Amino acid sequence: MNKNHYKRCNRFRQQRGVCYFCPRRMRLLSGLRGRLPDDAATLYHLDTRYDEDRGQYVGQRRTVLACAACAREVSAERQDIIPIEELHRRSGFDPGRRAAWEARAS
Repeated sequence: MNKNHYKRCNRFRQQRGVCYFCPRRMRLLSGLRGRLPDDAATLYHLDTRYDEDRGQYVGQRRTVLACAACAREVSAERQDIIPIEELHRRSGFDPGRRAAWEARAS
């Protein structure tokens, strides 16, 4: 098992299997690929790489357990309010470097 699996297990016990954002009961699943079921427990970072005020949360409280449905919704809401260029800047993404990589790959 990897490090995140143990984090999920610990958070699951601490949060008593309830999503951080909604009262939904979650299931601990592992080894899944593709889209997760809505009630799957996911490790959600309160401090994302897109946040201007990153570093506000310290220690163990930087991550919480959220159901997959809430994690998708909250992430989409947070990213929708920021222009794409600003998202690229904050995440360290360089569109020119990616274009060069794609040209070499084809």
